[in-house]
Amino acid sequence: DGSAYNIVTMNGYTKEKANVGEGEVFNAELIANRIAYYWKDNKEVEKMWGATTTVSGNEALQLNIILKSGQYLITWVFQKDDKVYNIVCVGDEKTIDQLTTYVKETWSFDGTGAVTD
Repeated sequence: DGSAYNIVTMNGYTKEKANVGEGEVFNAELIANRIAYYWKDNKEVEKMWGATTTVSGNEALQLNIILKSGQYLITWVFQKDDKVYNIVCVGDEKTIDQLTTYVKETWSFDGTGAVTD
């Protein structure tokens, strides 16, 4: 929306880009754990918890973060083929409800909309 407050981003990781260490398994759980670890001790975090959900027909790990500023961050991490993706929605409580619903209902890999089966 141009405010730099309400944001949706997506990243895709290959095994090489994720710098997977010896003994680590490259999957959605690894990337989700790294994201959670990054936020775990951040002094700006008011509350953080995880869940599982579905995004565009893909089982996803969901990380929910509420910042002391009042911003909400919802991150979905899921794997498709040899890549792990994360989608992040950031905004105030009202906007995050709209953003997350919109992304879950309309986003897809091929641009045709979310899978509903």
